[in-house]
Amino acid sequence: MSGTAMAAKAHKPKPAAPAVRDSDHDGMPDRWEKANGLNARRNDARADRDRDGLRNLAEYRAGTSARTADTDHDGMPDGWEVAHRLRPTRGDAGGDLDGDGLSNRHEYDLGDDPREADSDHDGVSDGDEDSDDDGADDRDELDAGEDPRDPDQDDDGIPDGEDNAGTVTAYDAATGALTVGSVDGMTVTVTVTEDTEIRWYRRSAACPAPATAGDLTPGRTVHRLDVDGDDGEDGDDHERGDDHEGGDDALTAEKISLSCG
Repeated sequence: MSGTAMAAKAHKPKPAAPAVRDSDHDGMPDRWEKANGLNARRNDARADRDRDGLRNLAEYRAGTSARTADTDHDGMPDGWEVAHRLRPTRGDAGGDLDGDGLSNRHEYDLGDDPREADSDHDGVSDGDEDSDDDGADDRDELDAGEDPRDPDQDDDGIPDGEDNAGTVTAYDAATGALTVGSVDGMTVTVTVTEDTEIRWYRRSAACPAPATAGDLTPGRTVHRLDVDGDDGEDGDDHERGDDHEGGDDALTAEKISLSCG
C-alpha cells in the first residue's frame, strides 16, 4: 500500500455520534424524560412534576431530578436553591453565604434571602431579627434549639427572651457536678461531661467564644438546660429547674445555654 493510501486510511473521519433523541422536541432527551417519569412523546417542558418551583426543562438544565423536590436532600427545594443561586445537587444547608449568622437552611425556613444579610432592608441583620417579638434574636433562638417563630417555646406564659432555667450556684470541675437554682428555690444537679454542648445565648463582645465549662461560674444565668437520662424529650422537664439532687440517678447535661452578660 502506498504512503498516500496509508495516510488517507489513517485520517479516515470517524462516524458522527448518534443524535440525542428528543421525540417531542421539548429540549429534554427521551432517555432523561423516561428516567424522570415524564412523557417523552408530549411536550412537558413547562410542567413541574415534583412541584418544587422548577419546571422540568429547568430541572434538566440544572442537573436535578424532576421526580424529587429536593434532589440533594438538604431541606431546601430545588427551585428555591436555583432561584438563590445555591447548588441544588450538593448539600449546602449549613453554608452562610451572606455572613448574617443564619445558615442557608435557616434562611429558607424563615423566608429570608441567603444572599442578603438584611433581607427586608430594615437596617437589622437577618440573624439579629426577632421574628416572634419575644425579646430574643432569631440566631440566638436557633442556636439554643428553639423556634424563632414561637414566642413561648415551652408554653409557660413567659416569652422566650425572658425565660431562663435558673442560676449556677455551684460547679465542681473535678467531678463535673453542676448545680442550678431556680427563682422559686428549687435546684437541679447534673453532670457536665466532655460531650456536653455549652453555648452562649444572646452573644456579645463581652462573652468569649465559644463558651466552655470555665464559664459555669456561680451567679451565671442559665437560659436553657437540656439533659439526658429522663423521660422528657431533650430534658424539657428540667428547663425550669425541677428539684433533683443527683445520686445514683444523676442526670447528664446534654446542652447548656448560658446567658451572656
